[in-house]
Amino acid sequence: AGIRKNSQLYLPFILTCVCVVMMYYILASLVWSELLIGTYGGRTMTMILALGRVVIAIFAVIFLFYTHSFLIRRRNREFGLYNILGMNKRDIRRILLRESLIIYALTLACGTILGFLFSKLSELLLLRITGNAVTYSLSFSVRAFGEAAALFAGIFLLILIVSVARVQLSSPLSLLKSEAVGEKPPKANYVLAILGALLLAAAYFIALSIEDPVEALTAFFFAVIMVICATYLLFVSGSVALCRVLQKNKGYYYKANHFVSTSSMTYRMKRNGAGLASICILSTMVLVMLATTTTLFAGIEDNLRKLYPSDVRGSIIIFDAEDYKDEYFEACKAKLHEATGGVGINESALRSVETYGVLGDDGTFFPQGDPEMPAVSLTAMTDLVLVPLADYNALTGQALALAPDEALAWIARIGVETRSDLPARFAFRGADSLRVVGSFDYPALRIPVTPEGTTFALVVADPVGYTKPVTDEEIELTYRFNFMYDIDRDAAKSAEEVPGRFDFIHELRTCIPESVDLGYTSGALDEQREGTYALYGSLFFLGIILSIVFILAAVLIIYYKQVSEGFEDAARFGVMRKVGMTQREIRRSVNSQVLTVFFAPLALAGLHIAFAFPMIRRMLLIFGVTDLGLLIPVYAGAFVLFALFYALVYHRTAKTYMTIVQ
Repeated sequence: AGIRKNSQLYLPFILTCVCVVMMYYILASLVWSELLIGTYGGRTMTMILALGRVVIAIFAVIFLFYTHSFLIRRRNREFGLYNILGMNKRDIRRILLRESLIIYALTLACGTILGFLFSKLSELLLLRITGNAVTYSLSFSVRAFGEAAALFAGIFLLILIVSVARVQLSSPLSLLKSEAVGEKPPKANYVLAILGALLLAAAYFIALSIEDPVEALTAFFFAVIMVICATYLLFVSGSVALCRVLQKNKGYYYKANHFVSTSSMTYRMKRNGAGLASICILSTMVLVMLATTTTLFAGIEDNLRKLYPSDVRGSIIIFDAEDYKDEYFEACKAKLHEATGGVGINESALRSVETYGVLGDDGTFFPQGDPEMPAVSLTAMTDLVLVPLADYNALTGQALALAPDEALAWIARIGVETRSDLPARFAFRGADSLRVVGSFDYPALRIPVTPEGTTFALVVADPVGYTKPVTDEEIELTYRFNFMYDIDRDAAKSAEEVPGRFDFIHELRTCIPESVDLGYTSGALDEQREGTYALYGSLFFLGIILSIVFILAAVLIIYYKQVSEGFEDAARFGVMRKVGMTQREIRRSVNSQVLTVFFAPLALAGLHIAFAFPMIRRMLLIFGVTDLGLLIPVYAGAFVLFALFYALVYHRTAKTYMTIVQ
């Protein structure tokens, strides 16, 4: 009877519980899905989904407990009345126990049924996103159901204990008057308001000032904590202080549509500020999570092509300069087409000398192992690639000439080409200085660019001869024969056997005497694509699931705030009507209050995103996302769509508020 009587409050709560149970069951069933585990990259996907399952579990405990407090506070007067009329607290405990059992059973049953029905759809969506083959068998996950039943039994038990404790520790009179608690206007705490502003300013400064992507990744979590604390302080204390300032502004305050709404906000802002801050944080989380995972997923192909300019690539690594002979390279080059099994096109071969170290601003290079190498972060390290002029001319069809002390240069920092950073000279330890006389087209060589650091490439007349003076054993120089080719898909379909990425390198290995100490690496775009889609696709899928859950949470908080404030304002506006306030003036006052209160979280969330964007962009550089033309539209589009949805929620809940007030 209590649930039916308060259906306006209980129905949204029950629907939210059903949705959370459904989402948890879906993620849990995917984690234990044998089909998913058996796919390529399945282990990666299940690990990410298991993390999302933990996030939803923690969120469900906090959020359902928080929203139930809105609901039970509205019923405190009812319980107080029961107590005065002769019902003892033991009977009230029984009522709460029965209602909790009913809601638990109802939400678990409905959530599980919906989760079972939508789990297969989610599995198909995930497999489609990650590029795996799909099947249409439907099965019920007993393990997922058991996890969901145990988790939500614990949540409802916690809610029941807290609800019973509140009733048990409160007198009937205090329960009757509980809805009036908080009517005393809180004092403006300017110290906490200023502290919130300073914390927010410090977090924004961190977001704007950090240049190193690895440092940005580390500092991001500290900045997030600062922003969360600042948001709560500003909404709880700062909003009250703002209301006090508005009240002192006679030109603003003493107007019919501002007077009532500002006074009302001042009386209740200390209690409601936490809810508004929660809405703001949830909105920011949705925007960041959805936009970031969408960007990562949408940029997969672009990132793959940076790592794999060719369909298949491999390198034979020679560790001793004495074994780096042109005759070996020419023999491998002649055998390349045979080694690809007739399915290779756009075949190319290239020699290079490579090492790792720090590139100074003046062009001085400190290789790894050099005792004079400065200590820097990981992303400040540089991959140095020296390419012979003859190979560059052969690949590009040019006829460039360079003196022994001249070089062409190319540089990319965190995967982004920056021609303005080219030094005027280059100096390698133990070798002569080179004059940089121009730039060249490094992507034409089809060698991958290091996404998480700096790649500095030079075209010189003789890389081996230039680096020969470097004899320190601690300094490692890698001599490579690089081979790349694309796959002729039509030829591959008709071929009886297509060589794997290791097979063609093994074939080329036979062109070099066994006495030569060497190693080899290889990679294939198709194999990397499967793993990348498994990783980023599951992140994208998880971003969608968690965004839905967080949006539901924000909507429910908004709804309960509107309903609870509507009941509190009904009597107040009734008095206003009696003293002559018209229905139109009431509506204007309501719109003023609701617009001010409920669009403030959206505005602040947009501000959070704007200041966090530079830091997010630097972090995404580590994952190879360098395209601002993709990043900016995704974030802008996510905010616009969310703002439209937010406005729709405001429109619907404002009607509920107005109905209650009237």
